[in-house]
Amino acid sequence: MAAPAPLGLGLGGGDVLPNEGLELQLRHALLRTSTTIFLPLLRSSTGVLLPLLQFSTAVLLPLLQSSTAVLLPLLQHRSSTAAHGSSTAAHGSSNAAHGQSTSALKMLPLTKS
Repeated sequence: MAAPAPLGLGLGGGDVLPNEGLELQLRHALLRTSTTIFLPLLRSSTGVLLPLLQFSTAVLLPLLQSSTAVLLPLLQHRSSTAAHGSSTAAHGSSNAAHGQSTSALKMLPLTKS
């Protein structure tokens, strides 16, 4: 007696198995089901996400650009002021050192040669 035919998995080397037709029907049914479920979901998500993307592009991008246009010069001014302050402090310390040297000269007695 012949052994029962194995269940067809569609992976064979070309042999047509008895269940292969049923398997193809199941694949097509699964594909139709997933298409009828996921395609409307994709469309509805596109219907929601696309306006959000358009809104963010139309509203948020100009806000980002304007805030950058305002904040960037402020940040640059702040950093240049900080750098100027440190150079002023260094300049002040050199003035203090210069003042000490002139006051030391004032204490030296003047002698005529």
